[in-house]
Amino acid sequence: MDAQSPKTSISAGLLIYQLLSGHEGVSSLATKIFPVAITAENARLPFIVFKAVSQDPTPATPQKGYDTCQIAVDCAGSDYEEAVALAEMAREALEDVSIEAEGLSLSLSLLTDREEFYDDAFVERLIFTITV
Repeated sequence: MDAQSPKTSISAGLLIYQLLSGHEGVSSLATKIFPVAITAENARLPFIVFKAVSQDPTPATPQKGYDTCQIAVDCAGSDYEEAVALAEMAREALEDVSIEAEGLSLSLSLLTDREEFYDDAFVERLIFTITV
């Protein structure tokens, strides 16, 4: 890919990481922000893991390189209150945001779904729709 080629949703994680790590509330609570996956030995609560969970095969615009996907942002805490507080900060950092950087233009919509679960930590999962 040359410097002039548009980036797609494959590169969206670069800006998601930038938005989360640059948010004062998130960075004050989270010990680490992991793109895609983590292993138990490098995770200390509370933390955030984010990853793409779906891809719309229909481009958002007729131009090559523009598409839509959904991203899951998992906010893990040692207790329910800690997970909820981190999820609130992550939502504030990402909801209804448009950003252009690193050759990528990204728009995050309102929160489109959420889940709660327990898997060795309390986790709040936020799902956002992204248009690139």
